[in-house]
Amino acid sequence: MNSAIRVSDAPKLTFFFPYHEISGVPVLFSRLAPYVARQYGADVELVDYPDGYAYGQLSADAAVRLVAFEDGRPVAIGGDRILVMQSMLPSTMWSELEPQSSTRMLLWTLHPLNFVQTLIPIPVVREWQSRYPWISHLAGRTVLRSFARDLAGYVSAVHARGSLMFVDGPTYRATRTTLGIPLPSPKYVTVPCGVASQNPSRPRSAHRPLRLAWVGRLADFKVPILRHTLAGLSALASSRSLDMEFTIVGEGPLGREIDDAAYVSDRFRIARVGVRYGSDLNAMLLDVDALFAMGTSALEGAKLGVPTVLLDIAYGRVPDGYVFRWLFDSEEFSLGAVMSERPREPGNDSLARIVESLQHDWSALSARTHAYCLAHHALDRVARRFIEAARGAGFVYGDMNPALRQKGLVRRTYESLRSAS
Repeated sequence: MNSAIRVSDAPKLTFFFPYHEISGVPVLFSRLAPYVARQYGADVELVDYPDGYAYGQLSADAAVRLVAFEDGRPVAIGGDRILVMQSMLPSTMWSELEPQSSTRMLLWTLHPLNFVQTLIPIPVVREWQSRYPWISHLAGRTVLRSFARDLAGYVSAVHARGSLMFVDGPTYRATRTTLGIPLPSPKYVTVPCGVASQNPSRPRSAHRPLRLAWVGRLADFKVPILRHTLAGLSALASSRSLDMEFTIVGEGPLGREIDDAAYVSDRFRIARVGVRYGSDLNAMLLDVDALFAMGTSALEGAKLGVPTVLLDIAYGRVPDGYVFRWLFDSEEFSLGAVMSERPREPGNDSLARIVESLQHDWSALSARTHAYCLAHHALDRVARRFIEAARGAGFVYGDMNPALRQKGLVRRTYESLRSAS
């Protein structure tokens, strides 16, 4: 146990994110929950579907108490516990969730749009809202005036009472800008991963053909940037007479929107291998030359010393002049920003330079990637910041305006349209 935290100070934590499939939040919670239980003596429980990813990962781990979630069945959270959740609109919280009024809350803002009500469930509207904060501001002054005022007051209160964390700088700035509130002195708690002190990748040269990969769900804001990446690499392979093999690891509802045939050529091949986990995923990644990914998926390669290209969030077409960058060149712990945060340089050759670096300096890229991951995402360092945040969390569920958990007309219309699509 970490000697800096007394047993009497160890918090009682309830991680809550019931989700069937593998995704960023379940991966994050399943890594952090058992670690803080063992190293800090925390009383930890995790709520998930019995067939959910996190539940399956922790089913044999005695350090965490698992609570089976069932649709329609209330889940009570004790008043002496800290409810750990991804930040979200209160109206989108599970209806089954029933904390006591004295239950403390700790919200982790993991996406720039966690506190944004999407107006219409179509990609172009989500893209507009992510690129142009004035759209949300306009809605907040008209059809969503009461909602926007109450939401801004809620987020301000959660932040002021020490119960709001941000995963990185772009997420913090987007939240502050979209809501139009200051949110001074943010708490940053980055995404953790189990990274060894020594680089697992040995010095070597890049393969021929060049082996590249994507890891991530084929859904929502990830598919447009993946299509853009495939198009760029395919064109580069043809123009440079360079053979490449691109492996897509992951599945999702929008996978069908990626037309492999549009990119495949004599020089560029695509393979889909579905979802990979644990040691199987590690073994596959150790055999590729570069990973293209965002969020927690980017760390799957970085922790192994696989040179990782950090991709960004796009709900629609990626704008001309998008600049590709290495993970170790990201700022403020970013694991992917909204497109409005990213600079554009028409005619840039960033992707070509990345490919050239892989061909000529693979081992140096591997070392830099692993060192960056170790410095900013090592599990022990992230867990300490998380525990400090948990101990300082002062917002209780009873402080929330009950009206915020009710779905307004815009939200009901949004969900109706989404379910019909």
